[in-house]
Amino acid sequence: MDTKNLPTKNNLIKIKHSIKQSKEGQILLEQKKMILQKELEKYSQQRQQLKQTRYTTARRSIPCLKNCQC
Repeated sequence: MDTKNLPTKNNLIKIKHSIKQSKEGQILLEQKKMILQKELEKYSQQRQQLKQTRYTTARRSIPCLKNCQC
């Protein structure tokens, strides 16, 4: 008979410890997910700002380039 499945006090303690570790791991993964989502949002906003800056700069540059006698 497999001793893993015997209802002993030691096995109960091991199972409780395993459950506790699993819950802690799940909490850590959820925290990591939230942090990564915030980072993604931050980079997305920075990307949008850079895109807008590039567009504005290009619009301002076109008239100057047309007037340039190169």
